[in-house]
Amino acid sequence: MWVGFLSRFLVSSICALALVDTGGLAGAASSKASSARISAHLTKTSFKSSQAGAVKLIYSFSATSKSFGYLLTFKKGPKWRTVKSVKKKGTFKGSKSMTVRKVFAGKPVKVGRYRLELSADGGRKLLSFKVGNKPTNTSRPIILGATAEGQELTAIIGVWSNSPTSHIIDWRRCNHSGAACSDISLAISRHYILKAADVGSTIRFVVTARNSYGSAIATSIHTAVVSIVPPIPNTVPIISGSTTQGQTLASSTGSWYYTPLSYAYQWSRCDSFGVSCSEIPGATSNSYTLVLADVGSTIRVVVTAKFIFYCDHFECSVVKYASAISAQTAVVARLPSSVRTPTLPG
Repeated sequence: MWVGFLSRFLVSSICALALVDTGGLAGAASSKASSARISAHLTKTSFKSSQAGAVKLIYSFSATSKSFGYLLTFKKGPKWRTVKSVKKKGTFKGSKSMTVRKVFAGKPVKVGRYRLELSADGGRKLLSFKVGNKPTNTSRPIILGATAEGQELTAIIGVWSNSPTSHIIDWRRCNHSGAACSDISLAISRHYILKAADVGSTIRFVVTARNSYGSAIATSIHTAVVSIVPPIPNTVPIISGSTTQGQTLASSTGSWYYTPLSYAYQWSRCDSFGVSCSEIPGATSNSYTLVLADVGSTIRVVVTAKFIFYCDHFECSVVKYASAISAQTAVVARLPSSVRTPTLPG
């Protein structure tokens, strides 16, 4: 009898202990952290502040998580400063999304670099993104250089904010007041040499600045009206012929960078050094016959070229003259006595 009672007591005690241990293990298992991990990405990692409501943060949990949170930080100088910190308890599972605007939750979306660290029970995910704006011109472009045909102009693009990555230049030809402009074909570098077609016009340029957030345009102030530079000779006239009394000298026209309409000549008599010159009256053709008054002197000639230019925009013509001076000849010699004309006494 006692043996049976003892046996039943021992079995009951063992069963009770087993029930207690089972309950303890179940409690331990329920308090253990979840193994859920989080993955995430942004639909854009570089965008303007005005786009924060359209850019989305998409995140998902590998399993049901009991916690979810994120830390948003902003880089100010060398340090990262907290913008927003969120921690939540509950049941989180599946895939979710929210806009970047909601991530900021009432905080201003400033231009700069950000880090977003998301956390779940079993892991973390770090994302980086930049907020910027398209370029803004803070100091107007200007043009340097003389406004005369053949001279070079230089484009100074001005000062821009928001870090442009490229600048595109387009030169334009305008009227006197800088209006009614038209693009100059193929003039897209920072330097432009004024042409005959620019005479009578003003010049300005447009610069387009770009970065990953967009582009912006700024226009320079127009130049003064482009003028004509007086033509200049390429080579001076050359005198040919013998420098002896009674001989005829001839002058070339010289060569010019532009084609002259006509030429005029003026011969001069100078001292033996080619200075102290005086014009010879009536000596205005391209040749000159030496006379007794020239003996002991040197001779030179001035060739004056006449040019006509046309102003494309205003249908006007401009007459310009330019002169080139030859080198002086050798000293003019007297006619030899053996060939002088005989004279009669009295």
